[in-house]
Amino acid sequence: MRPEREQRLWMYAMMVKSRAYEQAIKPAYLQGKQPVFNMANGPIPGEMHLSDGQEPCAAGVCAHLGPEDTVTATHRPWLDRKWINIVFQMGLSKHPDLPDVPLIMDLAPTDQDRAIFKLIFARQVMAWPFATPPGVPSDRVAALRKAFMDTMKDGDFLADAHKGNFEIRAVSGEEIQKLIADIYETPPAVAEKTIRLLQ
Repeated sequence: MRPEREQRLWMYAMMVKSRAYEQAIKPAYLQGKQPVFNMANGPIPGEMHLSDGQEPCAAGVCAHLGPEDTVTATHRPWLDRKWINIVFQMGLSKHPDLPDVPLIMDLAPTDQDRAIFKLIFARQVMAWPFATPPGVPSDRVAALRKAFMDTMKDGDFLADAHKGNFEIRAVSGEEIQKLIADIYETPPAVAEKTIRLLQ
């Protein structure tokens, strides 16, 4: 169905605003983080994903959202009824609900391309990790990891998450630690090429 003229103008305005916002905030985000990137530095600490060139995706989705909507939580029928088609998944592992949708890793033609994608998408595995300062005794680290994973399996916790349509896909501390170790083994040439591609 073709959107009405008013909706098309709204989506175009959103794309322009989105690009202008990112162009304005990018220099502030990078301030203090170069030449050696440190996500804790600068006036805007933390991780940021800029989406230059992807504005139409956001505008098209947001045009159909209400004030309390999230795409996967309240628009699940779009997937179930095949109103939208997902071409590939950007990550290191497939979502359980999309077993037949290929990973972008599977489409990479060379080992170097796959290494670049792994470096880029590793952060999606971690999402919002919990960390401790260096030097914490190993038994305490183990206790914290167990408590976290036990919570992720707790019936009351999962029931509350279900009420809010929140998806729980916990990743263990051991898995994240192994992933970080793997990332640090990335050849310098691959890391440098990845940085150039993301600039």
